[in-house]
Amino acid sequence: MDLFEKVIQLDKVATAFGFTWEHHSQLMAQLLSECDEVNEVIDDPNRRDHLADELGDLMFTAIALCVYCKFDPKSTLD
Repeated sequence: MDLFEKVIQLDKVATAFGFTWEHHSQLMAQLLSECDEVNEVIDDPNRRDHLADELGDLMFTAIALCVYCKFDPKSTLD
């Protein structure tokens, strides 16, 4: 299972537990929040592990937005 498939699967699991994005504005707000969190640590060489976590959160949210918009995340990179 590749990265995109894992994220899509996690999104399906979250939906099964009742966590769903009701509007794209929620995802956009989450993306902006993740960008802010990346920005807070990107220049600090002592927080590289935290930066990696925040970048993962940012990518996860971007992929979730693709899924929400009914796009295949892989095809959006072509």
